[in-house]
Amino acid sequence: MTALALVVACVCSLVAGTGMVATLACVQDGLSAAARHRCGATAFWLTAMLPVAAAAAHPFVPSTTWDAPHAAIAALLPDALPAQSWLAAVADALSMVVLLLASAGSLRLAIRLRATARLTRRVRTTAGNAVPVLLADVHGPLLLGLRRPMVILPEAARGYPTAVIDALVRHERAHAHRYDNWRLWAESWAIALLPWCWPLHRLHRIVLAAREEICDAVALHGTDDATRTGYGRALVDALRRSARAHAGVSTVAGHREALHRRMAAILDPSPFRPLPWRRRLAALVALALGWVAAASAWSLDTELETLAGLRGMTLRFQSLANGTPDLYRVTTMGGPPASTGRSFTPGTYRVSFERRSNGTWRVVSEPAADD
Repeated sequence: MTALALVVACVCSLVAGTGMVATLACVQDGLSAAARHRCGATAFWLTAMLPVAAAAAHPFVPSTTWDAPHAAIAALLPDALPAQSWLAAVADALSMVVLLLASAGSLRLAIRLRATARLTRRVRTTAGNAVPVLLADVHGPLLLGLRRPMVILPEAARGYPTAVIDALVRHERAHAHRYDNWRLWAESWAIALLPWCWPLHRLHRIVLAAREEICDAVALHGTDDATRTGYGRALVDALRRSARAHAGVSTVAGHREALHRRMAAILDPSPFRPLPWRRRLAALVALALGWVAAASAWSLDTELETLAGLRGMTLRFQSLANGTPDLYRVTTMGGPPASTGRSFTPGTYRVSFERRSNGTWRVVSEPAADD
């Protein structure tokens, strides 16, 4: 994989992810928390895996797939376009930046995971199969651990009503039953490896917010208004005390930007109203534009490598619509500069194509005589 292919794959991830972020922004008010979580998680992993998929799939796609867009691009370029080596240099620099950011993000996540491991060792218990509940000096209720998760409540929870404490515990145990800490661990690594991908961060916030609302619904199922109110106050207290979250830890605090929707669902769990057709149409347009832009960027990979001189000189044959079948307009791309004396002179040629028995082609051309 060349540096240009990596840069193009990253651009595909950015534009497709941006389209999916815009789509969810249009429709999330009309979706349940479970539907938002499914859509957000799907969009998150599509965005995260797109750089690898786009870079790996290109060699397996027939070259004829993009003949139409390539012909349109060639019509806008000069007849003889020498190799643009600066494209490869810029791509090499951007690739180095991407790798350095991935290394820095991985190191930062490893430090946070180590802090989580230290916290786990401090509060580890030898309880049985049930998810144990402990009090500790933490900013808010959280679920700690992957293989043997524990519910940790803050010392301030001693002053909460029993029903509120039970609801907080049910919330964190819902995270454990859903394996949310494992999901968060995988998502954190994806973000660490792609820290430059803004849509990935935005999609993750949507996923986390929906995840907290799902567990809120489990925790508050069948409770009275007083418990819901106390639970909401405990949530606000946790948000006020919250600091940087540990990696791989589910916490009741969640993200502040989703607090309005979450508090509304806690105090009044009414069903969502259907979205107007204009917002649905806007969501479809945003999704289509994002993926069309990603496909268009992906289709330019071969063209950019040719422009950069990575694929040698490419000859393009355009048939002339004048009734002469062997008359073509021949142009070049990615060749050596004219000053070297080895460049091909573009123009009108009579060309014959012959396919040999071994599958190779024999092309014979001669300049067309002027009429």
